[in-house]
Amino acid sequence: MFYSITRLFHHRAMLRISALAALMLCQSVSAFSLTPFNAQYKAFRSGMELGSATQTLAENEAGDYTLKFQSSASFLFLSDKRSETSTFAVTDKQLSPRHYRFKRTGTGKDRSTEVRFSADAKEITINQDKTLPWQGEMDNQLFHLDIRRRLAAGETRFSYQTINEKGQPDEETFEMVGEEKLSLPVGDMNTLKLQKVRENSKRETLIWLAPELDYQMVRLRQLKNGKEQLDIQLESYTSNAK
Repeated sequence: MFYSITRLFHHRAMLRISALAALMLCQSVSAFSLTPFNAQYKAFRSGMELGSATQTLAENEAGDYTLKFQSSASFLFLSDKRSETSTFAVTDKQLSPRHYRFKRTGTGKDRSTEVRFSADAKEITINQDKTLPWQGEMDNQLFHLDIRRRLAAGETRFSYQTINEKGQPDEETFEMVGEEKLSLPVGDMNTLKLQKVRENSKRETLIWLAPELDYQMVRLRQLKNGKEQLDIQLESYTSNAK
């Protein structure tokens, strides 16, 4: 009985998502555009404010882009600062990674990773001492920007082969699970809700994107064993369209 109810619920949810995707395809005003922006976030854990984060996208004179994420959080005597920087190009309407840097400092062991993607050599260089054949992998944060592009085109499931922040091959899969209206520091937002697909994991990652802000991430929530580990919410957003 429970299995039948679950299947019925899943079927209705997928119909709702399919209808939403069809609506998105018809609304060209909601189409994703690669527009420079500045997004500011507040970070919480179980309702307690821990710190802040910033995500920016900039275009240089050569037409390449830089996507950067920085966060700073502290709790009691613990601290954590992180930064991720992705430099990439747009080739045949596809996002093509060029250079990725990750740095983490604070309580515990500091870490840093540098990854270069060579289109000519078709290889990936990790920390200048390890190479891998490049078979279409993206870096650890650029795929999030590509999800926005594909979501605007009506897709609802997204899988990527990546090189993660440790410089290791990885796989990331997300799927849209519905829509939700959120009350955030920036104000009320109509959003699309995505969930990271994991098997037999105690962790859960949820992401909310706002079509009215070019599918910008407006909230990210991480849980472990049902307990909240991190909740990042949008505080302000500025589009730097030319």
